[in-house]
Amino acid sequence: NEVVGNLGMVANDQSSETQRLAGKLRAELQYGRIDEILATGLHAYLTQFLDRINDLGAHISRDFLVPVPV
Repeated sequence: NEVVGNLGMVANDQSSETQRLAGKLRAELQYGRIDEILATGLHAYLTQFLDRINDLGAHISRDFLVPVPV
């Protein structure tokens, strides 16, 4: 919830996809079920989760930390 809230406070014209990714990840964590995770396989689930966290971090870096070329 904090990440989604913080992204909302600093939102800009290019950050809508980043906010969407963060919201989707939050919803899946909040409403995901352990039986679904285990059906996927714990290792596969965690690998995918880490990939998605890394992707979100890259979007945050691009949208908020890297200067926009003028």
